[in-house]
Amino acid sequence: MDDQQEKELKEWRQGDFALDVAPFIALVTTEDGQPFEIGETSEGIRGIVIVSQTCDIVSENGERHFVTACALVERPKGEGSLVRAGRRPHLVPVEFAPENTFADLSKTFSVKKDLLASWPREIGFSTDEKRHKFGFAIARKFGNFAFPDSFDEAVGHLKQQAWKRHEKDSDLGKIYRSLREIRFKCDGGWSSALKRISILAVLQPEGLREAEYDVIYKELKIQCDAVKWPDNYEWSDAGFELRTAVEFSAADIYESQAGDFEYLCM
Repeated sequence: MDDQQEKELKEWRQGDFALDVAPFIALVTTEDGQPFEIGETSEGIRGIVIVSQTCDIVSENGERHFVTACALVERPKGEGSLVRAGRRPHLVPVEFAPENTFADLSKTFSVKKDLLASWPREIGFSTDEKRHKFGFAIARKFGNFAFPDSFDEAVGHLKQQAWKRHEKDSDLGKIYRSLREIRFKCDGGWSSALKRISILAVLQPEGLREAEYDVIYKELKIQCDAVKWPDNYEWSDAGFELRTAVEFSAADIYESQAGDFEYLCM
């Protein structure tokens, strides 16, 4: 890599993208294992988005010659609201990408740094906060805890209620927008014979809440009472706890797993 390429590379950040470079990228089909150029065989792919963390992109470590990227795909216009609500975890909005295009985390691949440096860089996000949310979505896709199927089925109604109500211009919508995150804890671990479950509902800071504490608590109590556990599950003595992030301990966070509610804080 020459000096100009190194200079160009140092400008790249996680979430930045390049358009019309798909013919350079090869993925592998699941049918016969043969490589193909996605620019020629996959419709709707507009370019690439960088997934690697910024420090890994600009690192001068001689052993790090590649970065991770994903396809920038075009989706039907009506799907955008579902993506922004977190209902399509493999698709992530990129602020300055063309309209109706999203980073597709199901289509990831490696790109050599000198090739990346030769592509025209497009800035993905205007602020570090927005770039951080993009990184959070990547962590959600690849780092989510795999809850047992029986657990997912039991709390499915709770998730559906939150999904349906979060964006509503209603009192119930205000309740769910007042939650920053919902986490689940299993006393004794998820492989234990009897799984005793707690919900840790993390409140937004007081200035960002749209509903009062008592109103939020009452709604969550109704939803928790509606959960029907299989024979090897039951509520813990705590049941559910409603606090701010400051009020929960580090142990509470380490001993619990985030549910598929990340859109609440996005």
